[in-house]
Amino acid sequence: MAEHKDEQVVLNGDDLEELVTSFKRKVDISDRKYGFPSKLYRNCFVGTEAVHLLMDEGMATDVEDAVRIGNIMLESGVFHHVQRAHGFKNEYLFYRFADDEDHGELAQPGEEGALVKWADFLGKIACPPGQECLQPEIPGPDADLADMAQEDLDKVGVTPLDKHNATLLDNVHPKRWVDPDPKETYNLVVIGAGAGGLITAAGAAGV
Repeated sequence: MAEHKDEQVVLNGDDLEELVTSFKRKVDISDRKYGFPSKLYRNCFVGTEAVHLLMDEGMATDVEDAVRIGNIMLESGVFHHVQRAHGFKNEYLFYRFADDEDHGELAQPGEEGALVKWADFLGKIACPPGQECLQPEIPGPDADLADMAQEDLDKVGVTPLDKHNATLLDNVHPKRWVDPDPKETYNLVVIGAGAGGLITAAGAAGV
């Protein structure tokens, strides 16, 4: 038994993925309150409950083994402490999966009507029948286009906004976006030892 405890737990990519899938499916993820006055932490699980789950499901042999496996998942970015202040411990601490973190969301339609999307700026030809679009009519091709020098082609303008580019823009740059709630604490990484880096590091440390 002692030899087992001294062994380093090693998981390859496939084993880790299988472990994470099973663990996330079975662990109790819910909104929890802690402190006085109490603060609500959304979509999290408890460290002690996770340790017991890992042992009960045969994913770990004992408490130490469960804590080691939990820290492997934590260091792999699978989940983190809700305040990013602890590693994985067999204690009443809250942890949240990275997939459940608040990353912001699309703004919901207001009283004014439906949400404005990039597709609303498509030309009339690309608009669904019976719907008005905000894109002005695209002028026809310039009769002198063929006579333009190669270096002047960039003056013609950007590629027209079609349905494919509109879908792309809706995904990567929506017209309206609700930012996530700011965190009380966060990690600041300063690269470089120049004057700017030193001042930034000192300011962040409260010096």
